[in-house]
Amino acid sequence: MPDKIHLLPETLINQIAAGEVVQRPASVVKELLENALDAGAKNIMLEVRDGGKTYIRVSDDGCGMSPTDARMSFERHATSKIRSADDLYAIHTMGFRGEALASIAAVAQVEMKTRRPHDELGTHIIIHGGKLITQQPTACPPGTTIEVKQLYYNTPARRKFLKSNTTELTHILREFKRIAIPHPEVRFDLIVDDKELFVLPATRLKQRIVALFDKKLDEQLIPVREEVDDIAIHGWITLPEAARKKRPESMFFVNNRFVRSPYLHHAVRQAYGELLSEELHPMYFLLLHIPPARVDVNVHPTKQEVKFDDEHLIYRYVASAVRHALGQYSLSPLIDFHPPPDISQLHTQKPPAPSSATPTTAPSTFQGNPSASRRDDWEQVYEIMRAEVPTNDQPPNPTPSPVLVKTEQFHNRYIFASVKDGVLIVHQQHAFARIYYEELKRQLDGGPMSSQQLVFPHPIDLPPDKILLLEKRIPQLRRLGFAIEPQGSSSYVLQGIPSLLSEWNADPTSWITLLLEEFPDAKSQHGGDALLDQWARSLAVQMASYKRIPLNADERQWLIDRLFECEMPSYDPRGRKCFVTWSLDSLDKMF
Repeated sequence: MPDKIHLLPETLINQIAAGEVVQRPASVVKELLENALDAGAKNIMLEVRDGGKTYIRVSDDGCGMSPTDARMSFERHATSKIRSADDLYAIHTMGFRGEALASIAAVAQVEMKTRRPHDELGTHIIIHGGKLITQQPTACPPGTTIEVKQLYYNTPARRKFLKSNTTELTHILREFKRIAIPHPEVRFDLIVDDKELFVLPATRLKQRIVALFDKKLDEQLIPVREEVDDIAIHGWITLPEAARKKRPESMFFVNNRFVRSPYLHHAVRQAYGELLSEELHPMYFLLLHIPPARVDVNVHPTKQEVKFDDEHLIYRYVASAVRHALGQYSLSPLIDFHPPPDISQLHTQKPPAPSSATPTTAPSTFQGNPSASRRDDWEQVYEIMRAEVPTNDQPPNPTPSPVLVKTEQFHNRYIFASVKDGVLIVHQQHAFARIYYEELKRQLDGGPMSSQQLVFPHPIDLPPDKILLLEKRIPQLRRLGFAIEPQGSSSYVLQGIPSLLSEWNADPTSWITLLLEEFPDAKSQHGGDALLDQWARSLAVQMASYKRIPLNADERQWLIDRLFECEMPSYDPRGRKCFVTWSLDSLDKMF
């Protein structure tokens, strides 16, 4: 009987390894940009086409490679960073395991040109699917240029799992930002589909953040900077009033490497304390510098997860630094770092454990029979309240009408109403959201929504990557009532907003920003109706968020009347309950 166990071919080994390192085009971008930084580059250019599926090119002015090193760089576990096991605990570079180029070359068509500054000629290498096609001398500028074409061309099963070009580009942009932010001293250029998207000259950290995200951040960021013994942290956090309900793209870096750490995120959030309500999230960009021997970055192939030798100490350090920064701006009391903390004391202080409970996300749509839902949930309890109530289609303030039932408002959040055999409790904001959503849907079903013209055209001030997304979504935004017109080659102005939004005094472009951030790659099916429905839900919820306000008796009655005129009054557009009822029997049992 023949033996069953055998060694895999080298090409297959590389393809399997590529599954860990090269998960999508963004993985290639990350590895190539990190290599460029490790080469000491001061100018790096990234070019991508078709979401990186067909073409990725990274050019740098780093140290370049000799012909032998250039060929060796495509071998598995070939690296200049490690000589012995001890080197694993003193890593200061981005890449060090020698897997990236071998894995990329195994599943793509790769071309490299590289030259050291003191060499007269460089080296030109072409590798397809892990097989060397050619290597020869060539004339090229100092540094390295790598082109990656037709990713996964030889593994079609893996290629079909790639998402749309927009989705893959979103992931590339995320990796680009994560590398460009901790290296503001390096110039980065990004070209997408032959269009210049970002030109980031060498600058300081704050200016790099503002250039990548939003000009408004320039007035919303406050600095964080602390240093104790061999640990240092610096960066920027947003003022509490700039916090958002949707978790923003905050970033934490350890030794200039982006890391995912819910533990450290909890430390930042905890530092804000009562300055933020539970549903709000601050934005932050924090860089922690710690001796490499005290942190293990080799716990995941992408090196985005780390382990510290003393997690409690790091937690307290981060929380204290953020709280001290807030305190310096008279936002919270100073603690720990004034005077600088004693590391030995921080060792003994354990942070509150982040909640292990996973928050339940409400469904975006309510499943079930709407007519049955209405009949079961509210028809009986509201029967007495609907009698002889005049219809009023106008938003508050309503025309005063006889109040048929006694209502009370609690904490600008809940409305209690006495009904037959019990009590009706309405969640004020959820009810407004349901009313606004159905009004938006009614208008959309009748065609493009009516638009309220602005007195003066309002410039749409968005970062370049958001402008790129805006261009793809203009038809849907116009159907919603946003009158958007081009101004120049790559800028736009807002000339009108949906009439329903005219009563709010918010920055007109903030509504557009909300929609683009919340659904950057929503699927547009049936002529875009699915996307429009998602946007209508989002707008309704956002409009309702301004309605945590006092309501008089007539306004409370109007809200209840309008809610129960809705097709689905039981739930808001995010699937959250609009009301509950307590019967007298259930109340009696509580006592």
